[in-house]
Amino acid sequence: MVFGMRKMPKNSQEFKKVAECLYRNANKDYYGLVKVHGKQIRRSLKTSDLAIAKRRLIDFRAKAERLEGQENRNIRFEELAVAWLASIQSALKPKSYDRRRVALIGLNPYFKGMPVKSIGFSEIDEWKRKRGAAISARSARRQLEVPADDS
Repeated sequence: MVFGMRKMPKNSQEFKKVAECLYRNANKDYYGLVKVHGKQIRRSLKTSDLAIAKRRLIDFRAKAERLEGQENRNIRFEELAVAWLASIQSALKPKSYDRRRVALIGLNPYFKGMPVKSIGFSEIDEWKRKRGAAISARSARRQLEVPADDS
């Protein structure tokens, strides 16, 4: 046995049902198991305390339910932007809504046609190099916060 490493029992992957969607393995670690769109998702709740596991299970279920099915897997930036604007319009004052709409108009030339799942750090860095120097720091911050504003 390596110093500092915990020896795993042979049956450590045997799960015992504790509650609805809540399981425990032989190491007394809790796992959440939920089904979303017919797909099972199992994640460690990273605790051996039942009360904490129940609280974390609620968060895990909420995150898992936000997953979309195959129909939105390749959603394009402009399609998501339209849907996002529609979802936030009723919660914002007209000026606040308009600022976000204008920020998306500024982002559209750089990300139009791209699947959202393919937009990563390198694409954002490219946007910063091309657009960031041409706009004020405040406008750049506003455009960066647009998609994360409602998540």
